[in-house]
Amino acid sequence: MNKQNIYENVRYYIGKITVILMMVLFPFVMTDKLNNVTKTRYVFFVIIALVGWIAMLINEVVFRIIISGDYPGAKKSLDIKKNFNIKIIYNIKNRKHIIYSVLLIASSIISYLVSPYKNIALYGAGSRYIGMIFFIAVALLYWTVSECYEFKEIDVILILAASIMVHIVAVFNYMNIDILHLFSNLTIKEQTVYMSTLGNINVYGMYTGLTLSIAIAAYYKAETAAKEIFYYIAVISGIIGIIICDSDMALVAVVIPLVILFPYSIKSVALIKKYIVTLTAVLLAGRVAGCIKLIIPDRVRKLSNIMSGLISTNNIFNIIIIVLLLLYVLIVLSDNRMQKLLDNIKIRIVQIIYCVMAGGFGIYAIVRVISDNINKIGAFYITDNWGSGRGYIWSNLINGYKNYPFIYKIFGLGEETVRKNLSYYSDSHWDILYGNVVDNAHSIWLQMLVTMGCVGVIILLVIFIHTLVNSAKHGVPDIIAGFGMAALVYAVQGAGNILEVITFPMFICAMAIVNYNKKIVK
Repeated sequence: MNKQNIYENVRYYIGKITVILMMVLFPFVMTDKLNNVTKTRYVFFVIIALVGWIAMLINEVVFRIIISGDYPGAKKSLDIKKNFNIKIIYNIKNRKHIIYSVLLIASSIISYLVSPYKNIALYGAGSRYIGMIFFIAVALLYWTVSECYEFKEIDVILILAASIMVHIVAVFNYMNIDILHLFSNLTIKEQTVYMSTLGNINVYGMYTGLTLSIAIAAYYKAETAAKEIFYYIAVISGIIGIIICDSDMALVAVVIPLVILFPYSIKSVALIKKYIVTLTAVLLAGRVAGCIKLIIPDRVRKLSNIMSGLISTNNIFNIIIIVLLLLYVLIVLSDNRMQKLLDNIKIRIVQIIYCVMAGGFGIYAIVRVISDNINKIGAFYITDNWGSGRGYIWSNLINGYKNYPFIYKIFGLGEETVRKNLSYYSDSHWDILYGNVVDNAHSIWLQMLVTMGCVGVIILLVIFIHTLVNSAKHGVPDIIAGFGMAALVYAVQGAGNILEVITFPMFICAMAIVNYNKKIVK
């Protein structure tokens, strides 16, 4: 094995091990069951990110010294590129992720240094410092995975196998059965909001949305019957997870993939059949959860109106399933004629019309939300009571941000300063939040704005857009593009959910995986 092969193998295993640890093992990391699970996974994540990056750096330095002959007694090579046929690793033009990572590291450090609270324990000693370390680790993880990871389908199989295991625990938890005895040491309050191996219900909902998109993309790309069955099980288990986590924001994890995949699916009969089967999975998942409720009605968790509607015994859902199955059979029976019909249709025109309509609807919704909230009236007006008090939290935080001195608008107040920004509570606080102290903005984007300023938000947004662009290059529904779709789902879902240390690193890892093709070119 020559020197270049050793170098590339080391890089390969650094990327592979990092991804497996973060996307497969991470949801099961705990020391004292679910007690202090956030702290445990914080430490685990920081160690993985730091060790992975240092290993990559050592590999680069050692390799560069060896191939350059820059060591005592070494024979100088006159043409390194010819001998090793390699592009220099720090070709920044082809490695924008390095720039993004460095900027995020710099932003987190500056945010900590300028924070007026860096030496004050707001609700935990060193919380600004801990937050800075977290985002440095996030940047290093993104750097390492973007640089070293090489995609193999077995990785997706492992990720989805882990997700199925997580959902199985969640289903038993939904039935108030603690099969792994994870919840026995929790307080009564924690037992009501914790589920599966992830912890908080919102955390589980974010994880489920992330993995469901990957499962749907993998199902579309499956080439064998065995893989189709496995991926379809992952899809159904993920949708069941969306339902029983009882988070309305989690529904975007079902809607977004279906909206994105529709124009692609009308290209061929085979893809139309997969779309119908995927759509059927949404209703089948509801039937499974509904059957559980019918069997043990007194044990299952009580769900919100939207989620309980999905598992209701209303025959309309059964009728829709039958109609979809009949449509599937009809397409199978008229496969050739259907394909000829599609061949005669200007699919490109239909796709453009669909995209214009979908985009127009999205723009209308955004404009309507902005307009209604400016005028403080209308169907999309976010009141203080909206979203279990999120409306109050958001308006309070935005008003606080407006009054920041300029330097804090740029770099934020530092990590874990949401409570300080909400230090003035109106009477609404007691009516809406029952006097509870709020430590999180319940929106990853607003959380970044308050704690790391507009610079932090812009850097995260640029990384996110870079991910979507790379996903588009891979094409829909390529499995790698599925990771980009997962990032899109997480970003939208996160607009109304907390930024936490359990799933956010997985979100960053998924975005980094989309960069897998930015490798040393042979």
